[in-house]
Order: sequence, then structure tokens, then C-alpha cells
Amino acid sequence: MKFTLSAALLTGLASLASAQSPQMPGLSPSCNRYHYVQSGDTCAVIAAANGISIAQFLSWNPEVNAGCTNLWLNYFVCTGVSATTSSTAGNGGTTLITVTSTAGNGGTTTGTATSTAGNGGTTTTSTGATSTPTNTAPQMPGLPSNCSLFHTVVTGDTCEVIAASYGISLAAFAAWNPEVNSTCTNLWLGFAVCVGV
Repeated sequence: MKFTLSAALLTGLASLASAQSPQMPGLSPSCNRYHYVQSGDTCAVIAAANGISIAQFLSWNPEVNAGCTNLWLNYFVCTGVSATTSSTAGNGGTTLITVTSTAGNGGTTTGTATSTAGNGGTTTTSTGATSTPTNTAPQMPGLPSNCSLFHTVVTGDTCEVIAASYGISLAAFAAWNPEVNSTCTNLWLGFAVCVGV
């Protein structure tokens, strides 16, 4: 896939990120994805819904305490960052920027942009943008099409264990996995269940 990036587009993207306000203080400066904190949100719920770990969430939101008792209602928190950004340029030289970001499904998206500036102007192209999903297991039937986070069932899993691991309620787990019976005795070993939308 190839596409052209312009200075206007990059400026627009930067202003889009800053438009996510109000923000909790101290967000990672490389934040590129946000979540609006609402009543009932916890660090575990936000992390699970965005396909990230609680440790990642806390590192990108350093003002949130380890017990997650100080989330600010109706403020944005960071749920994704640019993992790698490198830039090199000389006079009339080439600038190479590689950006990797955590995707909402827990996978990653990586792309490379090259910009060559010379006396005649600037040419900017981007190649190699790829998206890598994290769910490679077959799915249990009936999962919602908007499921963004999956768990592959292993020996010893129960609905309670899976729900607790992802910080979701049993009601949410049941709603997202309608083919799992109410006693949770029909989880399919090696198949993916939905743990976040």
C-alpha cells in the first residue's frame, strides 16, 4: 500500500490528538489513541477494551495511581502510543520515519514514511503499512462482529477466570459470547472467546 503524506495532513493529525480534551495531566507525549473516562470505568476495563495491558495503561498515564482510584470522570486518558519514532535528515537529504503503534485489537500497525527535500520541493511517500491482528485461533460461534479483544481458551479456564483476567463482568462476557451456556461448561479448548468490544 502506498500513500502520500503532506505537511497539512501531519498538522491535522497533530491537532486531532490535541483536540482530545480535557486530558488527565501527564499523558505520554507520544499518545496517539485516547479513551474518554465514563462512570464505571476502571483501569482494567479501559485496558481490556483497548487491547492493552494495565501496565501499559499506567505507564502512559503516570498520574493514575496503581490502585486506579483517581481516574478523572469526563477526561481523556491515553490508550495507545507511537512505540518507535526515528527521524534523520540532512541539508536537502532524506528523512525516514518509522512509526509503530498499538492497535485496538491488541495487534500492531507499522508503517514507514520517507521524505526527500531538495531545491525543487518536497516529495513524501509511505510504504509498508501493515496491520497484525493478535487473534489467530478459531472463534467460538456467535461472537459479535465488533469484538476487538480475544482470549484463546486453555485448560482450566472458566468464565469467571477469563472475565476476571480481563477486568470485565460475567454479564459482559455472556453478552459477547452467546453460545457459551449459563453454567459455562461448554468452552471450546483452543478456540477464541470475546473479551472486549
